[in-house]
Amino acid sequence: MSAAAAVPGRSSPRFNTELAVVWQSPAGIGGEGAVRDVSAGGAFVQPKTRTGTLEVGDYLRFLIEIPNERSMEVWVAVRWKGRSLTHQCSGFGVEFMGRHPLLTAALS
Repeated sequence: MSAAAAVPGRSSPRFNTELAVVWQSPAGIGGEGAVRDVSAGGAFVQPKTRTGTLEVGDYLRFLIEIPNERSMEVWVAVRWKGRSLTHQCSGFGVEFMGRHPLLTAALS
């Protein structure tokens, strides 16, 4: 992962990255893409295909591939979707549900 970027108003630093992720909703709707930045509390995801059925407030089961580690499963809530000015692409922001020691260790 690259150096952390300080973003005003955020409780933890974000790290630019390119981690593969697949997800599925409780209703069985899934997708795949790349985590473009991540922090201890959430992430921005660039999907490979359109996410027309994905809505703010949806809960998803994420499987994130962390290099040199096992894949990490985490539940997330979609907090926003749209265009990222930072990454110049469409995608969605998620909040991680609960604490995730593997992710926290990978970000250290």
